[in-house]
Parts: sequence; C-alpha cells; structure tokens
Amino acid sequence: MDKTLELAKFTDQPFRLLPGEKVTIWAGYHEIREQLSEIIKSPRGDRVGLYEFAIIHGALGTGKSHALRYLKYLINEERAEEFNSIVCYVERLRVEANTDFIALYRAIMRLLKDDLKKVGEVVENIVDKQVDEAWEAASADVTKLMKRQDFRARTLPAIYSRLSPTYPALPCLLGAAYQGDEGATTVLLGGKPKTAISKYGLDNPIDTEYEALRCLAAFINLCTKTDNDATHLPLFKCFYLFIDEIERLKDFPTRNVQSINQGIRDLVNACPEHFCLLLGASAEAAEVEAYIEDDVMTRLSRELIEIPELDVEQAVDFIKEVMQQYRQPDAKVPETHPFVDDALREIALQTTQRTPRSLFRDCQTVLRKAVLTGSLETKGVIDVTDVQEFMV
Repeated sequence: MDKTLELAKFTDQPFRLLPGEKVTIWAGYHEIREQLSEIIKSPRGDRVGLYEFAIIHGALGTGKSHALRYLKYLINEERAEEFNSIVCYVERLRVEANTDFIALYRAIMRLLKDDLKKVGEVVENIVDKQVDEAWEAASADVTKLMKRQDFRARTLPAIYSRLSPTYPALPCLLGAAYQGDEGATTVLLGGKPKTAISKYGLDNPIDTEYEALRCLAAFINLCTKTDNDATHLPLFKCFYLFIDEIERLKDFPTRNVQSINQGIRDLVNACPEHFCLLLGASAEAAEVEAYIEDDVMTRLSRELIEIPELDVEQAVDFIKEVMQQYRQPDAKVPETHPFVDDALREIALQTTQRTPRSLFRDCQTVLRKAVLTGSLETKGVIDVTDVQEFMV
C-alpha cells in the first residue's frame, strides 16, 4: 500500500484537485445536494414529469463539475434501475474551435452514439410489430395484390410519423444505425454520408441549426414519449443533458453566442416534459446573466443555484466528511486522522478561498510534506505546528 495511505488510514487519495471521469462521492453542501436531488427527480415520468432547467454557478473550484459528474454517476450507475434514464454530460462548452449550436449538437450526438443504437433496436422492434399488425388487418385484396415487402415500404412513413411527428426521418435513421448502416450514423452525428440521404426520408443533412434542433429534440421526445404501445414505450423516464463551463460563452463571437442561446431556448421549448437541462458556470450571477440571454433565463425552472465558498466550520466539517468516505474500514482512528482537530481548523483559517479545490490543495500540501519529512511517521499525527510550517 502507498505510504501516505498506510499512515493516513485511507483507501485512496481523498484530496484530488480535479474530479475523475467517475465521481462517486460528494461531501458537504447538503442543502444544495438536496436541491439538485429534487431537480433530477422531478422531471421523471414517474414523478412530476415537467421539464427542469437550472444553472449551477460559483467561483472556480467550488465543485460544479464535481456535482455534475456525481449526478451523472447517481443516475447512470448507483440508482440506474430507479432512474432508468439517459444522461449526456458535455464536460466543456467549447467542443470545437468554432463552437456554435451545430457544433454542440455534433458533440452531444457523439456522446450518445451507443444510446442511438440502443434506441434504434427498440424502434426496429416497434416498427416490425406495427407493420405485422397492419398486414394482418389489411383486406384480402391488399394482401393478394401486394407483396409484403412492398406493403411494408408503403406503411413505414405513417409509422415513422406516429413515432416521431416532428422529425419522421428519425426512426428510420435510428433503425438503420442499429442495423449497421454507417451512413445513417454519419447523418445522425451531423456529417454527410457518401450515399444519398433521401433513402432515410431526408431532404437535407443535419448541418443547420434548425435541423440540429429538430433532430435532437425529436430524439429526446422519442426516448421519453408514451403511447398505446406499452410493451416498448416509454424507453426512459427522463433525458438529462448537463453542459459544463458555460462561462466560455463570454469568449465566443457574438454570432456563436446567439446561436447557442437560441438553440438552448428552442430545445427547452421543444421538450416540455421528461427533460432536465443543467448548465455549470464558473461565474458570479451577474456574469451569467450577461451572456445568457433573457429569453433563455425566463425559461429557468429554478433561481440560479450558487455553490458558495465555505466558512471555517463548514470547511472543517467538509474535510472530515471527505476523509471519512475514504477511511479504511477497519481503522480505529479519530475522524480527523491524520490531522488533529485544531490542525484542520488551522488549514481552514489559512486557506484564503475556502473552496473544495483550495482546501484539497492545502490539505494535500500539508499531508505530503508531513509524509516526506517523516513527521507523520514519527509523531503519528499532523498538528498545528506542522500546518504552520508546511503551509508556506
């Protein structure tokens, strides 16, 4: 075992400055956690069902990305059976050198590539079932005069329109993608295939803001819609879209800012149910309101959610909670180990910006130096004098 982990009685390093790809622990900020928990539960099909749209903001290092990654883990893994939903987490708004809503659409669909095929399989099953039912209900004259494959081709447009009224080409594209048609996948990802797109019922590729919005909104609604076919639909209770680092908008050209704002507005308008959109921003409230347009802000289902800096006592409690979640199960040590209680308080007092990242940085610095100098091994704990010596 790593020397630090052995001396500190941890199972893993608790003071990481950047969230990993998977975040399974979130300490502190209990009121905010409860608020976000309510937000992600509310739009589910088995709860209220109406859309939620919120913005999480605060100073750099307060834990917005950590929170979004934790919510993704909660929905996708820890409580996957309960939520039964799709989560798409875009870790940074700048997805291309020239990021507008079309670029954002392409990034989202790339992240959803596996889900597209999963939904495509179900769509194919629904289509096959409805074609069979239509064939069985057809008159004898029809079945005598028409081959079944021709009947299927004639019936498909109506089935596609019922499944996706606003974008009938979507079920065709999803089914083809599931069958291994690379052209269909290319179209869904916003590219231009080598084959004619008319085979999918399209007149234009998905290369404009209008087409991108239509396709994405239709996919969200198809995933969460209900109809008489209870065997297959709804596929999911909710669709979650998390977009981080939205503050990057302030550096974008005006045209791109307008494109993304309009895309977000129109997406919320098009998905009034079973949809949750969370944006993360390292910014003050006034800054957020400066680059998020009014007609987008008016669609928020909640007031801006600020993750603030911690006061001294909150900081101490936060560090304790984090350490306890990484504590070796058989360790018989105080909750503050390897620090004494006053040493944690001293770290909190000396940390100028009491954000989780700053607190982690200072705890990591003190712990590292205590191990490297042999102080922790000699004394068994880290005390106030160690903090005063090592936090320089």
